[in-house]
Amino acid sequence: MKGYTGSGVSGGGIRALAFSPDGRFLASGSGHGDMKIQIWYGGRTHKATLTGHTEGITSIAFHPNSRTLASGSSDQTVLLWDVT
Repeated sequence: MKGYTGSGVSGGGIRALAFSPDGRFLASGSGHGDMKIQIWYGGRTHKATLTGHTEGITSIAFHPNSRTLASGSSDQTVLLWDVT
C-alpha cells in the first residue's frame, strides 16, 4: 500500500477524490472556501490546479479514456476538463 500526501488545499479540505482509469492521474476536489481541483501525476507530482466553480466541489470522475475529468459543484454546474 502506498501513502500520498499533498498540499495546496485549504478551506473545506478534500471533498472528492478520483484516480484515472489508466492510473496516471489522481484528482482531488476541495470544499467551501477553496473551490479548486488539484491534479497529480501518479499521485505524487503536481500537474495542475483547475479553477472555475464558484462553490465547493462535490464530485469528480474521469472519463474511461483518462483524458477528460468531470467535476460537479454546489454551484449546480458540471465542468469538463482536458487533463492531458
